[in-house]
Amino acid sequence: MNSRIVFLSRSFLRSTLRVNYVFRNEYKSKGPNYFAPLYIQHHWFSTNKGQTVSFEEVKQNSVNKGVLIIDVREPTELIEHGVIPGSINIPLGEVEQVLRDTSDKDFHKKYGVPKPTTSSPIIFSCMKGARSEKAQNLALQLGYKESKNYLGGWNDWAEKSVK
Repeated sequence: MNSRIVFLSRSFLRSTLRVNYVFRNEYKSKGPNYFAPLYIQHHWFSTNKGQTVSFEEVKQNSVNKGVLIIDVREPTELIEHGVIPGSINIPLGEVEQVLRDTSDKDFHKKYGVPKPTTSSPIIFSCMKGARSEKAQNLALQLGYKESKNYLGGWNDWAEKSVK
C-alpha cells in the first residue's frame, strides 16, 4: 500500500481524511500552547476511492444478482423508513468485521446471498450517503476494489422511486 508523509498544523485535524495520527514525542511535553506539528500518514486505498452511483444505477442493480447492495443503517431505521429492494442489512459498526472475518458459509447462511469476493461489485447505502461512504472506505481498505457509494441513500431512493 502506498503512503505519503504530510506536514500539517493542528487546525487541519478537522479534515475528513482517514489518517493515522503520529505525534512526535518531543512535542508532547511542551504544553497545550506550543505549536506541535503532526506528521500524518495518509493511505491511498484504491484508484476507485470515492466512486459513487446514481439512483438509476442502483435501480438497475437492485434486480441484478451479480451486484450486492449493502444497507448500513441500523435495523430500526429499516423498519421505520423502508429498504431498497434486493439489499441486505449490515449495520456500519459490523461492516468491517463481517467482510473481514465471516466465512463464506456463515455469510450465506445469515444474509441469504454469497459473500462478495474482493473483485465483486458492492454498493453501500444508508439514509443520505455519509455512513455508506465510511463503509465504502472500510471495504476499500479490506481490498474490495469494486466498492461504490450510493450518495443519495434512502432519502434519494424514496423520493425518486415514487415518481
